[in-house]
Amino acid sequence: MKKAISLLLLSLCLSVLHARDINFSQISSKNGLSQNTVRAIAEDKNGFIWAGTLDGLNRYDGYNIRSYQLRTGDQHILHDHRIRNLYATRDGNLWVQTYQQEYSCYNPISDQFVHIRDKNGKLLAHENFYESSGGDVWLWGKGTGTIRLHKKEDGNFDQQSYLQAEDACNFLLEDSSGKIWIGGKNGLKSISEQGEVKEFYTYEYYFTHAIEVEGMIYFSTMESELLIYDMKRGIFEEVTPAFNDAMTHLFRLSSHELLVFFDSKGVWIYDISYGTFHQSGLNCEKEHLTSDVEIIYDKKKGVWFYSKSGRLWYCNGEDSRIRRINIDLNKDLAMMGTGQTALSIDAVLAGSDGLYWIVTYGFGLFCYNPVDETLVNYTNQPDPSSLASNYLLSITEDRLGNIWIGSEYAGIIRVVKSPEYVHVVHPEAGTIIGKTNNVRSIYEDSKENIWVGLKNGELYVYDSAMNLKKHIDWVINPYALVEDNQRRMWVGTKGYGIYLFDIENYNELAHLTHKKNKPESLCSDAVFHILKDNKNRIWVASFENGGIGLAQETKEGITFKNFITGKGNKSMIRYLYQDNKERIWGGTSDGLVRFNPGELIRNPDAYVFYNMDLTSPYSLSSNDIKTIYQDTNGDIWIGTAGGGLDKYIEAREGTSDQFLSFTIGEGMPDNYVLGILEHGDYLWLSSENGLSRFCKNDYSVISYQFAQKAYANIFNEGARFKCKNGIMLWGTLDGLMIFDPEKFEPNTNPFPVLVTSLQIDGVDWNEVESSVEKKSITYTEEIQLTYEQNVFTVEFATLDLQNPEQNQYTYILENYDKSWSIPASLNTVTYKNLPPGKYTFKVKGANSYGIWNDEVTSLKITITPPFWKSNMAYTVYVSLFIFILFVFYRLIAKFNRLNNAVEIEKQLTNHKLRFFTNISHEFRTPLTLIQGAVERLNELGDLPVPAYKQLSVLNRNSMNLRRLIDQLLEFRKLQNDVLKLDLEEIDMVSFTQDIYGGFQEIAVQKNINYQFDCSMESLILFIDRKKIDKVLYNLLSNAFKFTPKGGCIILSLAEDEKRRKCILSVKDSGIGIPKEKQHLLFSRFSQIHFSKSGTGVGLSLVKEFVDVHKGKIYFEDNPSGGAIFKVELSTSKETYVGENFVTVRPHMDIIEDSPVVKSVQVEQEKVFPSVESNILAEYRLLVIDDNDDIRDFLMDGFSGSMIVDTAADGKEGLQKAIDTNPDIIICDVMMPEMNGFEVTRQLKKDFQTCHIPIILLTAHSSLEHELEGIDSGADAYITKPFSLKYVQKRVMKLVEQRELLKKLFSKEFTIDERVTNTTDKEFFDKIEKILDDNYEDSTFTIDRFIELSGIRRTIFFKKVKGITGFSPNELIKMKRLNKAAVLLRQGEFTVSEVSYKVGFEDPFYFSKCFKEHFGVAPSVYQRGVDGDAVPEEELPEEKSGEQEENRPEN
Repeated sequence: MKKAISLLLLSLCLSVLHARDINFSQISSKNGLSQNTVRAIAEDKNGFIWAGTLDGLNRYDGYNIRSYQLRTGDQHILHDHRIRNLYATRDGNLWVQTYQQEYSCYNPISDQFVHIRDKNGKLLAHENFYESSGGDVWLWGKGTGTIRLHKKEDGNFDQQSYLQAEDACNFLLEDSSGKIWIGGKNGLKSISEQGEVKEFYTYEYYFTHAIEVEGMIYFSTMESELLIYDMKRGIFEEVTPAFNDAMTHLFRLSSHELLVFFDSKGVWIYDISYGTFHQSGLNCEKEHLTSDVEIIYDKKKGVWFYSKSGRLWYCNGEDSRIRRINIDLNKDLAMMGTGQTALSIDAVLAGSDGLYWIVTYGFGLFCYNPVDETLVNYTNQPDPSSLASNYLLSITEDRLGNIWIGSEYAGIIRVVKSPEYVHVVHPEAGTIIGKTNNVRSIYEDSKENIWVGLKNGELYVYDSAMNLKKHIDWVINPYALVEDNQRRMWVGTKGYGIYLFDIENYNELAHLTHKKNKPESLCSDAVFHILKDNKNRIWVASFENGGIGLAQETKEGITFKNFITGKGNKSMIRYLYQDNKERIWGGTSDGLVRFNPGELIRNPDAYVFYNMDLTSPYSLSSNDIKTIYQDTNGDIWIGTAGGGLDKYIEAREGTSDQFLSFTIGEGMPDNYVLGILEHGDYLWLSSENGLSRFCKNDYSVISYQFAQKAYANIFNEGARFKCKNGIMLWGTLDGLMIFDPEKFEPNTNPFPVLVTSLQIDGVDWNEVESSVEKKSITYTEEIQLTYEQNVFTVEFATLDLQNPEQNQYTYILENYDKSWSIPASLNTVTYKNLPPGKYTFKVKGANSYGIWNDEVTSLKITITPPFWKSNMAYTVYVSLFIFILFVFYRLIAKFNRLNNAVEIEKQLTNHKLRFFTNISHEFRTPLTLIQGAVERLNELGDLPVPAYKQLSVLNRNSMNLRRLIDQLLEFRKLQNDVLKLDLEEIDMVSFTQDIYGGFQEIAVQKNINYQFDCSMESLILFIDRKKIDKVLYNLLSNAFKFTPKGGCIILSLAEDEKRRKCILSVKDSGIGIPKEKQHLLFSRFSQIHFSKSGTGVGLSLVKEFVDVHKGKIYFEDNPSGGAIFKVELSTSKETYVGENFVTVRPHMDIIEDSPVVKSVQVEQEKVFPSVESNILAEYRLLVIDDNDDIRDFLMDGFSGSMIVDTAADGKEGLQKAIDTNPDIIICDVMMPEMNGFEVTRQLKKDFQTCHIPIILLTAHSSLEHELEGIDSGADAYITKPFSLKYVQKRVMKLVEQRELLKKLFSKEFTIDERVTNTTDKEFFDKIEKILDDNYEDSTFTIDRFIELSGIRRTIFFKKVKGITGFSPNELIKMKRLNKAAVLLRQGEFTVSEVSYKVGFEDPFYFSKCFKEHFGVAPSVYQRGVDGDAVPEEELPEEKSGEQEENRPEN
């Protein structure tokens, strides 16, 4: 019974406070409103709020405002910017009445205004607006008549007039059957839904008002007659009062009574049941019911009438009561300081919550509660959350119950009401954020009083109806409250210990504090929490100095037994909770502690700690524990700071204790959980970001911010309490929040999202020009944009205006975004630089309760490509492509015919050049034999003079032939674009003189005056010797060819220092060149004068050689007849930057041009002068060549001095080299089976032959072939034709080199790394190591030597002999003798001792060998060392790691 009374009182309290617990917010021009005087305000079918101002119409979607203003030249926009009224109809249209009472209809689909005009095109003006149940719009007024507007399919309206302006329509009533009644001075008319018109009492009565009550329609008249129409029977009845006075208004007082206003007799009541009139109680206030009484109807059929003196009356039409509401204008004027003297009510709104809202001009807002008949006045105050203006003009309520008010100069005012399940109590009058009204502790005592402790030190006690009973204004900082079983309230404070108060009279009973050196006192004065356990014991949680104290009653007073003290942060206890297993849980700054009270009392260490473990996903999520709670299921929940919410999972068999964490990542609104309470299947969690409802079943969570002020949604740690009646109390930074979870019903039907705006490149969609008729973007399903309109912004809103900033949205642009966006409160999205294509923008939203609407709003967007990327363009492209292909095919066919002819000609030319090139190479071998024969004939020495003359001719022509061959080869290079320069520093004077001398004999033969003209002694240039040689040779050859006998040829050399040029000139007195052919001079295969011996490539090649030198060649006519060819070359080295400069011939060590015989009268030279014949005779030479004559030629040249083997091809030569192990190999390059390069590579790759020197002979003189010879491993590369003497000298140099190395090796036992390859060096190092390790061993034999080397015997002998020139046996003996010489020089041992030390078993044999090797006996050698008798150069050098030798056994 007591609980029921408590619930009733609290319900009444909330009902009374409902009207007062509101705030106001303002929307003005700062937010985009077009003007701040809002004459009219309305909500349309979609939920948009519309505000009519003195400067246009505004639409508000909860985020943004869109304005509609007067714009000349646009017939679909407002025609007057001054708005008087707004009417939203059921079909979604918005009717706008301007100051001239003219009407326009806004169509939200087309986003245009339809202006209502008469037949003459004049805008219709009427005072009143009415929408019938059938959807027709009626416009009427006392001076404007009556007209019905019926909406057509095209959006326009059919008009039907029923009363003219002079008929003075006083009322329009729609009865319950849908029939319209209109009356005026000329009678009464009824119009059915089908348009049937009936007239009654025409010119008989002046009708003033009408009302329907219980199937009867009552009409008042100026003639004091009350006409009653029975809707069932269709007849009228007339009632005449006892006096004659004009009736002005009729109102329903109840189902059986009418309130009748008379012009002079006041207000009477008509009893419907008895048909009689009697006076109302209002007549005693007749002085207030003067003619200036204003009447207002609300939507609940209630009537309000008031006088300007401040009297207000209200009839609800149900209970027969007339409620008088007094407004003290004098008090309000004094409070507001306004100059307003008369009450002016602009509108009365019957709210969906049962409250009535009255807007006044000058006196603010009134809220009337019909339950307790209280009236609350809200006016403008310094508080920013108060009413923004007292001058109010209009009011409306949206579909969620929010109140919107239009004001003068203050824009739109939104009335923000706390929901019925939430109420905030402010213990202190003013609010200073964080200082006043900051609730830190809450408790309901056994008398159902509510104790509230503030953080600033105040303590308040309220009764169950939240009436203040006691204010304890001590500064005690109450942080913890609990009542013990002796009806004492324990108040734990931060810094002042514990106070005990009597809950009956609030007297202080005790003050418990911490005392130093008294362990039985309170462990700390900073008390954060107090717990009464199931055995009524009091446990105190202390923060500073820390620990848990158990209160004990003694005769001397209350003492404490303290636990868990002195353990740092683990002793900083801020919360205690006892579960249903009698265990107490403690939240500390360093983890969670748990203990059994009885066990802890017996054993102070009987507790367990839980801490965060970063390596375990099932540990505590944070060590900073704020609150602990056990739900009805027995689950323990822990609120942490920074780790969100943790659920304790107790250990089972095979598992340990675990914690399941819920943080922002799992949907929590905050990682700080400061308080936990339970209701049904939900936990309510407080944080610094509002209250959250956490579902225990599926772990879903929704966050709410019930308070309107942001800081009022910040909750305090541990400040929560659930009363016995189920009401939750929460402590915030702005008072005590009273929350009834039973009444909490979130809006589970969120509104769908609407697209409210589309900006394309910053231009609104409605202002974008389009070739098609556009709809409003809200109603548009598909749009088409050009490729230049690929940057756009979409705005959307769910139009849940309860708390729009907490609405959430998620969206996706299909064919562009990969997934839906993360839900967020942002209601706009921008896409930039979208490529042409088809997209679908989809969006859905959730209301402020977190309930999602699954309905998806879609907008299809097509971005068309530019014309050059359109389908038509691609069709044109394909057509053009096909046409071009056809033309191209025709051209290709034509060109192919021409190219085939050219290609055939080119192939013939290439075949010709290839033929010339191959023939040129083949010429080199016969030239070699010819020049060899010339050399051999010259060596005979006994030939007659005519024979020498013929040999000279033969030698000279062979040289000329060689030049021609080289010229063809260069021309071949020119064809392949591989001409390169090898520049050398040349004395041009001597170089030119040498070439000049080569033609002197021809000049003598042809009796030509041949001159060399040069005034310089020397001229240094950088040129490619070979190419300039060919240039001069060609020019001189042509001059001699075309100059007749007795003519003149002058070769000139001069320098132009100013131009830094060298000028070569060849001037002849020949036949000259015709002018018509001079342009063909340097063309290939062009002969100016036909000659059987001419090729037509000479001058073309000359020009190419000069061009590659970056020079110039040109022709001049000789004035005295003939031709002059001039060549200009640069004398500056900088001209050839980037070219190849050489100081010596490239690869001189292996590449040689064999010298030709300069004179036939050469004395026979000794070819092998420095090598003894007996030694040379032991050398084996292998000649590999496929030409029999060359093989015989070389064999004849070498067979007299060394052993010569031959092979006819590369394959045979490779095998013979392996079999015979020759000392030197001469090999041709071009051979069948295997060419010379491959033979060289194979030999150098084979271990047993890689030491053999190889000389390559070739007809290829190009640099590429020479480099290939180097890469293959050749020791020398000689081009054909070659001189036999030169080849013999080259072979002799290799023999001399090997003999020198052999001699050096015999003394120093080392090889020259410059003439050995890596493989040979590694092999020598290996055998040297073997000798070093075994030369002292007299039993070390050849067989052991071979075994240690790991090589077959035959190969071993060949390899050792090939590298060192000695047999293995000789190598061992030399090693031992060289080592013995070193020991003898040291003088530490006798000859015999030395012989044994170096592996000789017989000293006599040792002395004999030593004398043979060094030419002196060991004893003499030893004495010679002591007395310097032996030359130093004959002694072996002593050095580190000296190689030694061993004598093999016989």
